[in-house]
Amino acid sequence: MSTNAPLAPTLLARSNKAQPLSLRFGWTARAFWPSIAIAALAIVAQSLRETAADVSWLITLCEKTVAGETPYVDFIESNPPAAFLIYMPGTLAARSVGASPEFMVALFGFLAIAASLALCSLILRQAGLASRIGPTGLAIAIAVLALSPGDSFDQREHLALILGLPLLATLAARAAGGNVDVWLCVTAGLGGALMASIKPHFALTFLAALPYVARRAGVKTLLTSVELIALALFAALGLVATIVFFPAYFDSVVPIAAAIYAPVRLPIIGLLLTPGFLCWTALGLVLLLFGRAKLGSPLVAIPALASIGQIIVFLVQGKGWSNHAYPALALMGLAVGALVAQTEARIRRALANALVIAPAAMLFAYALISRPPREADSRLESLVAGLARHPGILTIGSHIQLGFPLTRNVAGEWVGRPMALWMTGAVEHLTEKNRPDDATRFRYDAYLRLDREMLIAAIVDRKPDAILVENDAWKAWAFSHPDVAAALADYAPVGAVGEVTVYGRRLGLRPLQEAAPRRS
Repeated sequence: MSTNAPLAPTLLARSNKAQPLSLRFGWTARAFWPSIAIAALAIVAQSLRETAADVSWLITLCEKTVAGETPYVDFIESNPPAAFLIYMPGTLAARSVGASPEFMVALFGFLAIAASLALCSLILRQAGLASRIGPTGLAIAIAVLALSPGDSFDQREHLALILGLPLLATLAARAAGGNVDVWLCVTAGLGGALMASIKPHFALTFLAALPYVARRAGVKTLLTSVELIALALFAALGLVATIVFFPAYFDSVVPIAAAIYAPVRLPIIGLLLTPGFLCWTALGLVLLLFGRAKLGSPLVAIPALASIGQIIVFLVQGKGWSNHAYPALALMGLAVGALVAQTEARIRRALANALVIAPAAMLFAYALISRPPREADSRLESLVAGLARHPGILTIGSHIQLGFPLTRNVAGEWVGRPMALWMTGAVEHLTEKNRPDDATRFRYDAYLRLDREMLIAAIVDRKPDAILVENDAWKAWAFSHPDVAAALADYAPVGAVGEVTVYGRRLGLRPLQEAAPRRS
């Protein structure tokens, strides 16, 4: 028997030889019932939640790519190709089995969590660390990855974290002096490279933990480790593939994103007061107050340091969105979970009940009785669905939530190149309080003109059945530009829901008797 094998499973195996199968199963159920219960709650909660707007948009991009459209030419996305290609397996599987892409993407999300935790378990077991986590640590990990994301479930940041966890487990094993099979190290390196390919600054997740690993294992051991070599090689291959297969991303999108997307950010005080940052701070204080004796443990230090790297990413991005904060929160939650799992049994049970079971029940109750009202969304969907069986849809506004998931919910077709007039919205935000110089204004005018040209081309060439105008300010914007107003000459208002006005073509304004079929 390997000296690295945890003792508990060995003793369990010996005692189980004399026990009936029902008793052995009963022990497993008693030990792992929190994990099973939390996983079940997460599945139910996710089934009650509508697909996030970003996820709905990125699934649409996968479908457009499969249909033959060229990414970053026929449609515009501000993130790297991996940000939408991670949804391609679920999209293709849905086409193969006849299911909805939303269902298959959610299913793949849960399968990815299971696969990631299984890999982490194998890695930690080989390093002799698995017994320190046990059923309590597993329950907390499932709560963090499957239940706590809420609306961030299946977002790019959520999937990126899932992909990167095995590499963090390998770094913990390396810091503890354990040995891990080469194939697991290579797989972990691949997952880390995929995480960084979704958003390059996610590399800070691993970089923040490397000094600790170097101090524990030695610089030479770290630099020659299979997982870091695999990470570097796969990251380089990903970069080359992006350059070769998606050249338009670097030629067209990167300059625009750098000029007008990245600078749009909250002031630092606003970021520090966001719920995401405040919750991360609270978790960090819990770790510092109750885990001083175990802060040096690899199982606690690695996720905590990685969380610091992710909170830096959150601050660098500067948007303050909950999905941007999720990886930092999740990693700090895993660090606290590792601390709880390694405490004395009586305290561990109390902490587990407080930190896992009770919050899980409350989150489930929240999902059942406190879901955001969708009455306005439903009325808007009904209005749009009545204009055509599979309506072509376009929006005049800066927010993705106006067009998605509405377009998919009414079995419609998105006819625009970008997901909204985000370039115009970004420029207006940047110039609202600051007067740009002439050179900057010249560049901004080019982006504003490009946004209008893409909008006009979509209206004239694709002739959408429904154009959703976000509010009166955007209506005034549209009709204050003669070229946009001319493109809208064949359209008239057909109804309004809240601040949103829906325009339809003048020759087809009578709603159909039968509404468009809804996606499940």
